[in-house]
Amino acid sequence: MDHGVKEENFLAEMAKWFVQTIKRPTKAATTNKYFGLASLLINVLLVSTAVHMMINRTFSVLHMINSDVPTGTSLFVRIFIAIIVFFGIQIAAGFGMYRQIIKDSTNIYKFMNRIATFSNLMIIVGLVFNLFVMIGGISSMQNGGYRLAIYILVGLLSIIWVTSYSMVFSFANIKDKFDRIQTVLVTVVANHAVLALTGYICFKVIQGMAK
Repeated sequence: MDHGVKEENFLAEMAKWFVQTIKRPTKAATTNKYFGLASLLINVLLVSTAVHMMINRTFSVLHMINSDVPTGTSLFVRIFIAIIVFFGIQIAAGFGMYRQIIKDSTNIYKFMNRIATFSNLMIIVGLVFNLFVMIGGISSMQNGGYRLAIYILVGLLSIIWVTSYSMVFSFANIKDKFDRIQTVLVTVVANHAVLALTGYICFKVIQGMAK
């Protein structure tokens, strides 16, 4: 019973925190160290589901030509793992930069909480896109519109993610030689480099599934 109550309290507190981060992220109080981790896992699930629903149609056609091309659950699991790796590298690289530049005692959970505070908007974008795909918004599109929907999803998520990175560093207590503007500039450049690298790796992994 106590375990169930704790789960309900966690979900209720997280829901309240989520709403606060959407309304006023700089004022949102994080009361549990696992909020950030839970938020990022929800993002991974939503992005994986959206990507899977958008590309499964193409992979299903390829599967008829080559039975080794994954579809359905097999495709989803591979996409999910690729997105997990993508976010994992992003968090690890960001945390490393944060500890190196800011030089405070923040642990990985606090860092994820700070990232999630500013990136929770991605959950709304993910929900909207999943709903859009589920009601047939993608299947009714021609190839041009189909590709455009994917570009919009990737573009929106990338913008929110890079902005979140920048906000975490800009609101940090900077103690070393970097001033606030320099810190944000270094962070944005470094994040774009990591984003491009991890995105390329994930793209190659998913592209390799179609061969």
